[in-house]
Amino acid sequence: MTNRQLMSSHYSEPAIHEAWSLPAADTSRGYRALSWTVGSAGELAVLVVHRRYLEHNFSVKGWIGWRPKGPFDPELVTITGQEEQRTPLVNIRLRPSHLALLPDYRFLLVGGRTFPSGPGGVWMPNAVASVK
Repeated sequence: MTNRQLMSSHYSEPAIHEAWSLPAADTSRGYRALSWTVGSAGELAVLVVHRRYLEHNFSVKGWIGWRPKGPFDPELVTITGQEEQRTPLVNIRLRPSHLALLPDYRFLLVGGRTFPSGPGGVWMPNAVASVK
């Protein structure tokens, strides 16, 4: 028995299931899924952005090279089982690098960097959180 046969005989490929995909209607209207996360109860949250808010960093290949140019108005789509809830967000002024779901249907959207806003040295906010 070769090493390859030995390795493959002990490995079973897990089943892959699609949890959610951006509806064709959203895609045809120009929306793209920017980032996603899973909450503690298994709910899926996807940050959906219209392509007019996106720019491509050509030094980075693939989808990861796309980033929002702000301010932008995304939509947070939360999927729990068969239910889908859409929360419009407005005037987001950060480049999100982390999305987290919090208890009671709240969320946290964080940009990995912040910049001084002017000569006074005041730093721009780099997080947006929903309030209950």
